[in-house]
Amino acid sequence: MKQWRTYLTPCFWLILPVFALNLALTRDLPAPFQPDIFWREIPAAIAWPEKGFRIILFTLTGFLPIRLRGTGVRLGWWLFGIGMIAYTASWAALILTPEAGWATGIVGFTAPAWTPAIWLAGISLIADRPAFCRISRIFWHVVFAGLAFGFVGAHIAHASLVYFRLD
Repeated sequence: MKQWRTYLTPCFWLILPVFALNLALTRDLPAPFQPDIFWREIPAAIAWPEKGFRIILFTLTGFLPIRLRGTGVRLGWWLFGIGMIAYTASWAALILTPEAGWATGIVGFTAPAWTPAIWLAGISLIADRPAFCRISRIFWHVVFAGLAFGFVGAHIAHASLVYFRLD
């Protein structure tokens, strides 16, 4: 039974709300966030790591089962929930009040890039190691956290470049 649970409960399910939000609302974001502007003239040293870390990180969630019990799981669910609320709120602020001080300042403008750190930290605590690998759970937390750090760092650098390009 545990093997079926492993395949039916990957952490990928936790990424689906992020994909849904991005798919549903990207076109409603202000002009600087539209793909043709947001990706224009982004150096390969930022674009490639951002894309690469995103692909590896989100693919990896398909192999990491959701833990229901254990050290840090409760905190993980709290971080995931708070992170998803913060991520959604960052999008809402940019869409609903694009001229407000929050949306035009660097913290608000880059919020969709740094708030994933919160929900990714939650996933890291919720995730178990892959079923096909017997390396310690702590090692997998370190791997996942490193990939998340790389993705979020590149994403923040990207959003910051766009922000400073606006002036």
